[in-house]
Amino acid sequence: MADWLTNEDLALIAHRLGSAVMAMYEKAGITVSLPAYPGGTPSPDSRQTFINSFIADAEDFMSVEPRKVEAEFERMLGEGRVIDGLGSTQGGALENANARLAANWHGAAADACAAQMFNIQRFLAEQRDRILQAVKAMGTLYKLTIETRRSYYNLAEATIAACEKEMDEQDKRDTTAQVGLVGEIVDAGLSLFSAEKLVHLLSEGIKGFIQIGVKTVEISLDASEAAEVVENYLGGRDRLRESFDSGLHELTKWIKAQDSQYRGEPIPILEPLPACVDIAGPDFRYEIFQHEDRDPGSYGPKVEQNLRRSRRSARWETVRSAAG
Repeated sequence: MADWLTNEDLALIAHRLGSAVMAMYEKAGITVSLPAYPGGTPSPDSRQTFINSFIADAEDFMSVEPRKVEAEFERMLGEGRVIDGLGSTQGGALENANARLAANWHGAAADACAAQMFNIQRFLAEQRDRILQAVKAMGTLYKLTIETRRSYYNLAEATIAACEKEMDEQDKRDTTAQVGLVGEIVDAGLSLFSAEKLVHLLSEGIKGFIQIGVKTVEISLDASEAAEVVENYLGGRDRLRESFDSGLHELTKWIKAQDSQYRGEPIPILEPLPACVDIAGPDFRYEIFQHEDRDPGSYGPKVEQNLRRSRRSARWETVRSAAG
């Protein structure tokens, strides 16, 4: 079973709420006055228009679809797992190659190659963590969304009970709504996986965010008059809407801050290697990439001779291709 209330669930409870308020108004003798259509044409169905205004309230809390958020969360988490697996698989091979390089090869070019192997490992780890930061934002948004929907549903249900109580149809149902302070979810979600624990997201998944505790406030919908019931509902709706908007704003601000930080960080693997590393280039010499079993004084000239021969062959091949 899904952890969220669907758009259909919210639309249904909103329709029930609008119908309950309309029935309460009618019993109290309150006339619902609605604005005319453009041009002064009266609404052909004022009752339905009034009910639709409550459905419009519910639509404010349908703006983010939990199903789509969860799907994107899982997609990005999958990418993070792929990169983590690649880093784990290739990490050992890189470390082994680097150890052999450090033990047997010497010179500036050898040092540059060793540094580049480290840069590969660092790049994989950084890319994984950047993806997981995005995953963390999506998990927080998921929790924010499902709790907002749950709070609206609770508010609507308690208001329906208050309408029925005001009409003396029953007096046993609870007319107090538990409404979450959903804006506080963002801070909790973003601090749930610190930089040191970010990798735990790979195993925790979405359940790590579902378990976030949510503070709630009690909003009493009980009243002695129909207008007061609706006024209490509107106050609860506005409070929930402001909390939801605040959470979205804080999450957006955090994402922008993360993006700005990442854009300012250097990515060493994208920096060009020194020209001396290019074996076919004019700056390469055996002395800067030498093996400990080959004396540079005796083996260097042979390498240089082979390089000159190789470069001449490459030039002739270029000339032939151009003459072509």
